[in-house]
Amino acid sequence: GGATDPKGKPLNVKHEFNDLPHRRGVVSMARMQTDPDSASSQFFIVLKDAPSLDRQWTVFAEVADGMEAIDRLVAESHADTNDLRTGGRPASYQKINKIELTEAP
Repeated sequence: GGATDPKGKPLNVKHEFNDLPHRRGVVSMARMQTDPDSASSQFFIVLKDAPSLDRQWTVFAEVADGMEAIDRLVAESHADTNDLRTGGRPASYQKINKIELTEAP
């Protein structure tokens, strides 16, 4: 869900589209498709190159190490990406327990 201030007002981030490509391992802001300024607290990791997202979603990081753990997380969720009714929703939810952030050299 989205983040809110103490009064319950949504705390959204104004879009900052960039020219960075949505290639495997990129981390990008999630938002509502109909509102480019609706990003808040969710992100997604690109599993395979997705040029259709370029300049429409904001790339802000990249997985530097451990993409095999992301692949395992996806495989263990048993998402059926071929079933248009579920949109690839996981059959069993997985959890990331720890992430280490590092700055690029």
